[in-house]
Amino acid sequence: MGLLEETKERACREVDRLAGELTEMARNIHANPELGFGEYRASAWLTDFLEKNAFEVERGSADLRTAFRATLAGATTGPTVCFPLEYDASPEIDHCCGHNLIGPAHAGAAAALQKLSSAWPGRLLLLGTPNGEEGGGGLKIMLALGEFRDADVAIRFHPSSYTGANTRPMANRALGELFRANLTTLGLDDDPSPPFINRPIGGAMDRLTWVVPTAAPFVAICARSVGRDDTPRFTAAADTSLAYERMVVAAKALAMTALDVLMQPDALEKVKLEFQTNRWLRYRQIIAA
Repeated sequence: MGLLEETKERACREVDRLAGELTEMARNIHANPELGFGEYRASAWLTDFLEKNAFEVERGSADLRTAFRATLAGATTGPTVCFPLEYDASPEIDHCCGHNLIGPAHAGAAAALQKLSSAWPGRLLLLGTPNGEEGGGGLKIMLALGEFRDADVAIRFHPSSYTGANTRPMANRALGELFRANLTTLGLDDDPSPPFINRPIGGAMDRLTWVVPTAAPFVAICARSVGRDDTPRFTAAADTSLAYERMVVAAKALAMTALDVLMQPDALEKVKLEFQTNRWLRYRQIIAA
């Protein structure tokens, strides 16, 4: 077994060690839904957890009271992997998109990697982006203020009723394939016929794909019969044993994919080449139109 695979296995064991704490945090966020720009408890739980795990935390970044920026350096200089986090609820139907799972999954992946920081080069950057439900307002503001300027890649998992690493047309396929391969190693394959194939990323995440190579994979947290998110049924599904089990799987895949980027220069080069090529093609399409 090579160093990369050994480090991935160690990261997964660290996520398992944190699983109880991550599940408790996700349950608390679900039980205490907060609307965009008012996620005071969720932001506090996440930043306290990251600070406890040796991250340098800046609360209220970008002049947004519930936003945050958390960083951790590896053994030597290298690329920066960014995890954007959401933790807000929707009006009336609370955590109908499963945002209670997003923050803890990414924080858990980052905390696991912190325990192995002597094994990888580069840096982790976690950005808490409030108001994700209302068009990604916090992410748009933080993007405009340059909070993502140091990131080499961005990876954000989102709960769904199906699993698909590359179902969003604007996302970076090379980066998504790294996530998919790690998810397969963990025993969770892409849905062969995802019902929402090629669903656009949406305003804020779409803008992010212009700035940094971005993967935005879906991971199933419930049965297909629940249907798509933004419904009361999905709110209930985001607070089940299966949802929390899949959140832990997503945390492992996030950590493993970050290690692919941090420890494999060839993988990062492929991701960046696709990003530059696609951005140029998109510019040409805009000019031609």
